[in-house]
Amino acid sequence: MKVAYIGGGAASLFSAFYLSENCNYDITIYEKRPKSGAKINGSGNGRGNLSNLHVAPDKYNNPKFVEPFLAAFTPSNFQTLLLKYGLLTLADEEGRIYPYGDSAQIFTNFLLRKLEERHVKFINNVEVTSITKKDQFIINGKDQYDKVIIATGSNAGLSPNLSSTAILDVLHYFDIHSTDLHPTLSSIGVLEPIEKVNGRRAKANIKLVVEEKEVYRTSGEVQFRKDALSGIAIFECRSILTWLYRKNKKISAQIYLDLMSEYSIEEIIKLITVNKQVNLDGIFYPTISEYLIKTAGPKASGKEVAHLIKEVPFNVNFDYVPDNNQVNSGGIRLNEVDPLTLESKKVKDLYFAGEILDIDGLCGGYNLHFAFASGVAVAKAIINN
Repeated sequence: MKVAYIGGGAASLFSAFYLSENCNYDITIYEKRPKSGAKINGSGNGRGNLSNLHVAPDKYNNPKFVEPFLAAFTPSNFQTLLLKYGLLTLADEEGRIYPYGDSAQIFTNFLLRKLEERHVKFINNVEVTSITKKDQFIINGKDQYDKVIIATGSNAGLSPNLSSTAILDVLHYFDIHSTDLHPTLSSIGVLEPIEKVNGRRAKANIKLVVEEKEVYRTSGEVQFRKDALSGIAIFECRSILTWLYRKNKKISAQIYLDLMSEYSIEEIIKLITVNKQVNLDGIFYPTISEYLIKTAGPKASGKEVAHLIKEVPFNVNFDYVPDNNQVNSGGIRLNEVDPLTLESKKVKDLYFAGEILDIDGLCGGYNLHFAFASGVAVAKAIINN
């Protein structure tokens, strides 16, 4: 049996790892970059946020579709399988799972080493530009395989010279369709002029409001950019916002920041009122203080400023194009793949795994976990076929 994986990312490597553990197949991985696994190394700011103890269907854009895959391969299953081969992981207080050595490179090196030991072949620096099928699949006009798994991920996080939509063009040959891609796990553009607070950070409770209805709450460090809000908590909000935007592109939305969540309005009034004058300099960085005073107005009372601090408003700019999105929402249409095996409904022995599918999750290891879970599902389907 000859099996080809297109793409050398998380889904391919882990699926090939699982498949090679259970079957002695002839496995080849195609990667257009010099080395497979490069994108994994950036996860968790290089620490390797591989999964999350709180993985659940409602953390994803298509909960019903992901449910069987998450049930079949849980975070516990993931940790146990890795530990079997000597790779220890741990979870932080938020449930995020990392390699014990706190480096994504440990996990990537582990996978590559195991695959090499099992004689999995790597064809690097080669982009797949054609796949046809007669009795077998033919890749780039010459290489023949019995089964092909498409797991190329998306362009998210890649520099322009590495970005490509070639695989989607390839799939048009089989009349396989995808939905439009939208950036997620990224900054959120705002309409307010915040250039003067660019580069500053603040801890906050965050509320996302869409069409005047609160849809999500979270907390964490917010990073102010010249025209956007950023940070892990904002990335969470971006996912929710993108999922709603895909359903209705005419929505309006606001982000509200509580910059002093530990204090009540009354306590803040006492803290910021000195000699009947409002003074924020001893609480916030100067440019943040200036922004708050300017937003409240020069004649604002301590009570008015306190209310503002508890709910600083920002209107979402849907025309903003982020330069730091980690994931794209969208991909191969889910109604074109088998909901249990991820095999194409149109082409026998052609499978999909990971971010190439129209599945994306919140920030915190959820996207990598689905890559692993979907990769395992594909491997099991091939084993049982």
